[in-house]
Amino acid sequence: MRMLNSHGADVPHLHEPAPAPEAALPKGHTSHTKHGKRSLVVAGEGSPTVVFESGLGNGKDVWKSVFGEVSAVTRAVAYDRAGYGDSDRATAMRDPLQIVRELRALLKEEDIPPPYVLVGHSLGGTIVKLYARAFPDEIAGVVLVDARHSDFARRCKQVGVPRILYEPPAALFLLARAAMRGELKSSAASAYQARKVGPFPAVPLVVLTQNDAVARWPKGLGRMWAASQRNMTKMSKLSRLEVLDDSGHNVHKDRPDAVVKAVLNVVKAARFLQEKSRKRLY
Repeated sequence: MRMLNSHGADVPHLHEPAPAPEAALPKGHTSHTKHGKRSLVVAGEGSPTVVFESGLGNGKDVWKSVFGEVSAVTRAVAYDRAGYGDSDRATAMRDPLQIVRELRALLKEEDIPPPYVLVGHSLGGTIVKLYARAFPDEIAGVVLVDARHSDFARRCKQVGVPRILYEPPAALFLLARAAMRGELKSSAASAYQARKVGPFPAVPLVVLTQNDAVARWPKGLGRMWAASQRNMTKMSKLSRLEVLDDSGHNVHKDRPDAVVKAVLNVVKAARFLQEKSRKRLY
C-alpha cells in the first residue's frame, strides 16, 4: 500500500528494504605528469595493479560499478585521459600509442609499478592491447570489454559490409568534443601501430563481448563482429571468450558482475603464474 507523509511524499513500507546506495568512485586527485595534469583515483592494496581504460567519450567515472569490488582485492587505478574530466587538454596527437605513453608516464609519476592487469572498454580496449604489445614485461593480464579488433573495419570492407555500419559517420566528428574528435581521427592508426610494436604477451586474457545489440545488427556485420571477438582470443594461449546475451555495448554498466568476475579471475591467474615463476627461481 502506498503511504504519504504530511508533505505528500512517499513513505517506505516498514518491511521494505532501503534502496542500496549508488556506487561511487573514491575521491580522486590530480597528478602532474610531463604530459600535463591527469585526474585519477587509486584504491586498494596488492599486486598486480588493475588499470582501467575507458571507452571513447568516457572518463574514469564509468567504472564506478566495478571499481569498489576490484579494489577490495588488489590495487586499482582509474583515470581521465587528456581532455576528459579534470585532466588537461591534449597537447599531442591522440593516436593509441601516444595515449599509452601518457598512461605509462602517469603510472610512473604516481609510483605505481608493474605488473599491471589492464582492463579496456571499447576504444580503451584498443589502447590496452597496444600497451600490452609495446611493454609486455609490465603486463600480468588483460581484460577486453566489448573492444574492437584493430582489423575490424578492413575485414568488413573486404566482405562488402556498407561503410556506414562500421565507420563513425562524419556528423559525429562535427558534434563531438575536441578530445573525442582527436581520438576518432587517430584511431585508424591502431592496426599499423600494433604491427610495429610486437606480439601480444603470453598472459591471461579474457575477451568479454555483448550479444544483445549484435543480435539486431545486419547479419554480415554481426558475423564479422563475432568472428573478430573470437579472433582476439588467439592473441594469448591463456585466453577465454565470454559472450553476454543480456548486455549491450556498455558491459560494465549492464553486467558489472561479469566484468568484476573476469577481472578478479585474471588477477587470480596472474598471481598464480607469478608465484610459480618465483618458485622456479629458487
